[in-house]
Amino acid sequence: MKANTHAFNVELATELNDVNEAIILQHFYWWYQNNKNDASRYKDDHPYPWSYNTIESMQRIFPYMKKTKLSGAISRLEAKGYIKTGNYNEMKFDKTKWYAITEKSALAFENSVSSNKKSGSSSKKSDSSSEKSGSSSENTIPNSNPNSNPNSNIKYKKVMDKLIELYPKNRVNNTGPILKYLQKKTDTELKQIILSVPKYLDLAGDYVKNLRNYLEHECWTEEWLQAETKKNNSNKNNPNHNFSGNY
Repeated sequence: MKANTHAFNVELATELNDVNEAIILQHFYWWYQNNKNDASRYKDDHPYPWSYNTIESMQRIFPYMKKTKLSGAISRLEAKGYIKTGNYNEMKFDKTKWYAITEKSALAFENSVSSNKKSGSSSKKSDSSSEKSGSSSENTIPNSNPNSNPNSNIKYKKVMDKLIELYPKNRVNNTGPILKYLQKKTDTELKQIILSVPKYLDLAGDYVKNLRNYLEHECWTEEWLQAETKKNNSNKNNPNHNFSGNY
């Protein structure tokens, strides 16, 4: 089984005086290399491409770092001028952060490469043996870029996670069909689906549909909510009235 390895630049770790910062910056630099040919990743005239991720997702990439250590390392990298952060999400309620390296980072890695080239023939021999064994002295983080395809399911997964957060836990069922349903919706509809949850739950009371039915029965639409509100108002004095939502 291939080992999942994380590596860092020793010179950079020494300069930063923090191994965690060096590991994370190595990851951001890998993002830069992976996205530098994607024109859609360049924003606001910044010369380096942007990538995005949540702290929770990054914790899965760096499971040995607590959330506070991870957030702290990222904040320090920004304060030291090695990265920039921003928000270029399509939906205003989406607070996922975007990250980009700076010229300071690029120069640090370029200087490191130049330094390695001058290390002499002994290091070349070592590098040769490393290549044969499948490792590298400047090994970046493999198979861990969550957004190498900007048109992937990340946006819809974040919407689903938000719905699960808002919805009663005992009314959330199989998430596969939920994700498929969300993938067919526009950004405006996705926003409405989320914003309608509190109003729907208030209307439903003890008769809340499971999340999949809430979506597929379109209980999130303004038309449905208005019709149900009118129905509830007209029957509020009827003790035998039950909410029309089936499980």
